[in-house]
Amino acid sequence: MDVDRDEMVLSILGDAVLDKTACQLGGPGGDRDFTGAKRTGSKCVPGPLASLVAGQRLNVSLWPTGGSW
Repeated sequence: MDVDRDEMVLSILGDAVLDKTACQLGGPGGDRDFTGAKRTGSKCVPGPLASLVAGQRLNVSLWPTGGSW
């Protein structure tokens, strides 16, 4: 995992542990990830990582979305 502070981007490289980490479907916070994106009904993983697979890199913007600042 790397953080580009200038661009406010978190870069995560998926590994085999992804299939062993999950929250409980339907549990508190289980319907949306921390970006506000709706989760699928079949997989509940931390943050916006539902599309991440082993060997794949995912870049996540750390800038807030929506709301008024």
